[in-house]
Amino acid sequence: MRIQFSRVVIAAAASLLAAVASAQIVVAPIDGSTVTPQTLADSLLSPGSGITITNVTYSGANGATGSFSGGSAIIGIDSGVVLTSGSVDNVVGPNDDSGASTENGLPGDADLDALAGDTTNDASVLTITFVPTGNTVQFSYVFGSEEYNEFIGQCNDVFGFFVNGSNRALIPGTLTQVSVNSINCGIADPGVA
Repeated sequence: MRIQFSRVVIAAAASLLAAVASAQIVVAPIDGSTVTPQTLADSLLSPGSGITITNVTYSGANGATGSFSGGSAIIGIDSGVVLTSGSVDNVVGPNDDSGASTENGLPGDADLDALAGDTTNDASVLTITFVPTGNTVQFSYVFGSEEYNEFIGQCNDVFGFFVNGSNRALIPGTLTQVSVNSINCGIADPGVA
């Protein structure tokens, strides 16, 4: 089956990468000139990808989304897009403050609400509409959250990767969504451990 038209929505109500970052990662938030939703979408394509991007939109705080580089040794991805519910500056680390947070005062996202089973806040949503020439599209992502480990079971930061309306961000081999409560160190509630 050949995909003729796809719409990808990358959404995050979590601090992507925050739990694993270090000073080697360099971030740049959306600034409207150098880093834009379009440059973020373009950065996801490899040369000769055969994908034509037809539309890009972003919803969320500018400081909550941007680009990153220098991640190879840390997360296995050298460069890409950071989507957070806080600030891209917190991705750089070190993550040594259990209270590190940035509230942007923005709404969540209905698709993320459904994944979290609760109302989300400060969602970052990058929507990319594209046409591929082939029948396979592949993306790599890393999920992290400032909620590790202090708030497992209390807050459920989630990540969604929606292709044509269906969430593809699942734990491999399962139908379980990617969230703080499903991807963690195995502690259901650290206050009880």
